Amino acid sequence: KMRDIATEDCAWIPVYHSVSLSLAYDWLRNNKAHPIANDFNQYRSVDVEKRARAQREWNQPNFVPVATILGLLALGTIPAIAVVKQRINRRIRVSEGGDA
Repeated sequence: KMRDIATEDCAWIPVYHSVSLSLAYDWLRNNKAHPIANDFNQYRSVDVEKRARAQREWNQPNFVPVATILGLLALGTIPAIAVVKQRINRRIRVSEGGDA
């Protein structure tokens, strides 16, 4: 109860926080973070073959968005082509007795 009161009435934000979260992969070793120093990245060990295999599995191409955009562009050009053809084939009406 006393800790909760001190936290609520605290006039500053504490710099140190004892909880640390990190993500780890099965191809990454020696990833135990030091509680104070931020230099633990240089001591990590990477299993290159396992990482490359995981990247090939994760990075499968997804062509659905590209196909959708190309399809919408194709559908949008059909009316545009029709308008251009109409404007090219438009005939100028000349009234009787008037000059063109």
